[in-house]
Amino acid sequence: MLVHGAYPLLCNIVHNTDEETKEGLWPNRIAFTQSIRRDDAGQLRRITRDRIVEFAESIDDLFMAYESLHESDSSGGEKEPIAVGVFYFEEADENANYQW
Repeated sequence: MLVHGAYPLLCNIVHNTDEETKEGLWPNRIAFTQSIRRDDAGQLRRITRDRIVEFAESIDDLFMAYESLHESDSSGGEKEPIAVGVFYFEEADENANYQW
């Protein structure tokens, strides 16, 4: 999880905060609310899980299409790892009330 979760996120943060970067910012979006009733959390969790899975599968299909396109490429062009990550978070520890 660290290699495929924390490392890419931290790389995104480092890239986006580097004042000397010549490249544009990498996308990084988080939707946040403090207005969900506790009774609705289970339903919201199921809905977001389904949507995250659908989105991740569509990105995986896109990546697989690129891999297939270049599968027989013998030019030896440089390859670069690219990742897109989506996650769900819910405050679980009342003592760790993060300030947003």
